[in-house]
Amino acid sequence: MVLKMTTDLQAAIDSISGNELATILAGLDKIEEAFPSYSADDLVQAADAIGSLFFIDQYERPDLAPVNDRAIEVLSSAGAAVVPYIIQTFENSDMKTHLSKQQINRIFDMLFLCLSDPHSAIRAKTIRTLGKMEKCGILNDDQCTSLTAACHRIVGFDEKARWDRAFIVRKEAQETLDRLSAN
Repeated sequence: MVLKMTTDLQAAIDSISGNELATILAGLDKIEEAFPSYSADDLVQAADAIGSLFFIDQYERPDLAPVNDRAIEVLSSAGAAVVPYIIQTFENSDMKTHLSKQQINRIFDMLFLCLSDPHSAIRAKTIRTLGKMEKCGILNDDQCTSLTAACHRIVGFDEKARWDRAFIVRKEAQETLDRLSAN
């Protein structure tokens, strides 16, 4: 199904589909400025277009390396609304992006905030994604400690002995804890 986009969004997407650094960055700026006004359909289209930038091979186009940083900043500015897209992107094994420690920290922080989202599906996918990030070895020791503490809280192993009410969230947290404990 093709979603109808606003003319401004289509122009921005056309810009980020270009080959010149300045044009791509200008398109990202336009999308970021308009994020708060996007409909859910436009948000999906924008996130998908931004995600295409993660497939740029930086060895073939080192001049476009700054695009990755800016794309992550723009996605982060959209907040929890793009978490499902970020999760999908991390699950895609063909990404050409080599994330820096700073980028990983920003993504981790944004995802970690989503653990308090009111929607259980978001919390479950978030804890699963954080677990996958740990499994891939891209989290640092402090992030692993924070992830472990969050999992303990979710399954009710913390000092307050309160757990997340959604089974699927507890299940994902327990699987992550099991993997963390095995390491």
